[in-house]
Amino acid sequence: MVMIAHYRAALGLSDPFTGSFWLGVDLFFVVSGYVFGRHLDEGVGPLPAYALRRLARILPLYWVVLVLYASASPLGFTAFVPHALMLHTAGSLALAQSYNAAFWSLPVELCFYGTVPLLAALMQKRSKRLVLGLALAVGVGLQALISWQALAGWPSLAADAANHAPDANRWLWLHFQLPGRWLEFVFGFLAYAWVKRQQGVAPGASRCLVMGLKLRFVLGFALGLTAALGCLAWAARIAQVPESAWKMLWLMQLPWLFALCVMPVVAALAYWAQMSFWRGARTKRLTALATFAGALSYGLYLLHNLPPLWLPRAGVWVHAGLSLAMAWLLHRVVEAPALSWARSKGARGNKSTAHHREGS
Repeated sequence: MVMIAHYRAALGLSDPFTGSFWLGVDLFFVVSGYVFGRHLDEGVGPLPAYALRRLARILPLYWVVLVLYASASPLGFTAFVPHALMLHTAGSLALAQSYNAAFWSLPVELCFYGTVPLLAALMQKRSKRLVLGLALAVGVGLQALISWQALAGWPSLAADAANHAPDANRWLWLHFQLPGRWLEFVFGFLAYAWVKRQQGVAPGASRCLVMGLKLRFVLGFALGLTAALGCLAWAARIAQVPESAWKMLWLMQLPWLFALCVMPVVAALAYWAQMSFWRGARTKRLTALATFAGALSYGLYLLHNLPPLWLPRAGVWVHAGLSLAMAWLLHRVVEAPALSWARSKGARGNKSTAHHREGS
């Protein structure tokens, strides 16, 4: 979705619907919350090992790609340091998107990683429903506060946009930080909790007649997908409205509304992927394809805006193919070795900690 949104001009897509595909980033936040839902149940293990794995997941490949963007950008390395330190979203939206429009989401994801151990620790001491309920309430409260305060500061925001000045409206700035996107990660947590709860239901309960799919997941998938498409259409409609405070307010609500719509879709797809009818001759091929796509997804997300800087006159398929090739190469050379090193380092740290505890 994000690639289509960024390549739409080269693809000759002028319709406002594909212009709303920037909401694909928020889909990623929901998926990320779902993936980390397991840690809320099982814990994250030793914090140093967890932190090392998370940093190795984000930073090494990002730093290499950042050098490539700085080398190709008219800005050069003038904005390199705040980007390298993950502080590029702490100044202005213009700085956050100066090299690559996709870079703004990385500090959000990194900050989210920091909250997972805290929530996991709380769930070990308190009711899981209570912790998830509090997380949801915090997300709703933050969204309401940020939206209201940003609306109140619209005149200063409009002046800043006209003068290309740093953002004086810090509440709108928070919309692009973890507080403004927290609700989307919580929706991922809820999707994980929903799937896990249904795994314990008796096999014959609440099933659809088609392939043994649970009816609630069929309905959730259908309704969620329909609502998500409606949300994209609404985003396209709003984009055509003249700039105003109310347009800004609606645009600020679209990410979490879209995330809410795709939550049952993510849950249904995750549940169905675990069902027994996938087992068979095609399982290895499907698993290999999914593993390959997952391995390249982060690199492709970071790199897809780079080929247009290098080869502005080349066609969109050249850009897409080059992005895919670079994502594969950097995964093999940078990303996979960094993750392997972090896992082995964390495993050695876990063993030494266990030996120390046994000796004490």
